[in-house]
Amino acid sequence: MRLSFFGKYYSNFFSSKNITDARFQAFVRFLIESLTLNNPSGIFDADIAALTAAYTAFFGN
Repeated sequence: MRLSFFGKYYSNFFSSKNITDARFQAFVRFLIESLTLNNPSGIFDADIAALTAAYTAFFGN
């Protein structure tokens, strides 16, 4: 089966049919880090703040 761009890009996080808390946690940390590193003029500040708050509420510090 040929993977789409999305499937190739996120295949390390979702290589299984089951999405566990550990895989979800790694994915969200990767997403927050990616947004933080690629945040020209602070356009993602609101998204980063919301994701960080949700991450902290779900997983703790």
